[in-house]
Amino acid sequence: VWLWSGHGPLFSRSVRNTLPALDACRKGGVREVLATVWHDSPEGNIIASIPALSWFVSYGFKGDFIIEDVKNTFFNATGEDYDTFMALQLPEKLSGGNYLNFAKTALYNDVLLGVADKHFEKIENPCGYYRETTETLKNLNAKGPYFDVAFKTVTALSDLLENKFSYGLRLKKAYDEKVAASGEEAAATEKAALEKAQSEYNTAKIKLEGEADANGVVKGGAKN
Repeated sequence: VWLWSGHGPLFSRSVRNTLPALDACRKGGVREVLATVWHDSPEGNIIASIPALSWFVSYGFKGDFIIEDVKNTFFNATGEDYDTFMALQLPEKLSGGNYLNFAKTALYNDVLLGVADKHFEKIENPCGYYRETTETLKNLNAKGPYFDVAFKTVTALSDLLENKFSYGLRLKKAYDEKVAASGEEAAATEKAALEKAQSEYNTAKIKLEGEADANGVVKGGAKN
């Protein structure tokens, strides 16, 4: 399960690579497989990867990827809606999937250094994309409390990127053109982005502390 790109799993990439691998295992007589979650940073919501386990269950019992069976398997195991969880990948599928893995880059990109800005120039209306994505995510909720924090952190990320993604580009443009109005607009955007960054930080902090507690880790040492 691909979680390398940031807060939410990139399910589309995961299933595109998992199914051929399972086909190859079946043809090669491999009877046991290990489902892994690929991530490299603590902001990733590992618990949000659970729907992907339904792929392996369905394939193991049915011998094929049958989407309705996958959805039923996930619902019977968790009481949650499969399609709702698929929306957690939206911040990673910029412009409907034409660009992938940009969310983490945009989150950590320094708007004054603009190290990643060159890669952002070709993307049309990223702010509009994240505005729509945020609205979509705000209307979705998991039923179980274990999943709630995943939806909150992914939504907070999308909300932040609405303002931050191309902020560096707009700021540089205003500076080059010496346009005071654009500079004032950039300042307003900065204020909104800072407020949203604090919100994203707060939700991520709750997530990390919750995971640490669940794994027996507390400040100053480990639990008995």
